[in-house]
Amino acid sequence: MDTPIAADEQSTITYNSNLRSTISLEDAQKLHQLQKLKTIHSINYLLASFNLNATVKLAGWKNITPSLFVVLLETIFGEGVRFKNIVRPPQNAADHVHNTKVLISKIKELVGNIFPDEITPESVVACKTTSIMWLVAILAEIAKIRKGITIPDIGMNT
Repeated sequence: MDTPIAADEQSTITYNSNLRSTISLEDAQKLHQLQKLKTIHSINYLLASFNLNATVKLAGWKNITPSLFVVLLETIFGEGVRFKNIVRPPQNAADHVHNTKVLISKIKELVGNIFPDEITPESVVACKTTSIMWLVAILAEIAKIRKGITIPDIGMNT
């Protein structure tokens, strides 16, 4: 679940129970934007790796949809693969939630019980930052394992 950045002068980020760091609200917002940029870069890299960038190129966070993830996972699975029970094209939020449930089910078949609880159909449809970042990281790992694709670091340390 996304945690809103506090509206005070300092924001505390807990990395684990033993390490805490206090950063300014401005730096926390910059970090959040940087993480979003890296996620967009990862999505675009995957699209380009599968030659999907001619038809789809992610311009910004607001352009992320469950359909994008369905296409990516189908492509990772192999040419011509189309998952059953996907509503094409989705007409409303309920269709997007349904498609995301199918997507999550397919991913869980691959990764089993290590699937993060933060990723829910509703959080993906709402484009929650944490859910999207986790989902992209999982898709990137699946692409690496199944297709040998490794997303290069773009040099922005987070």
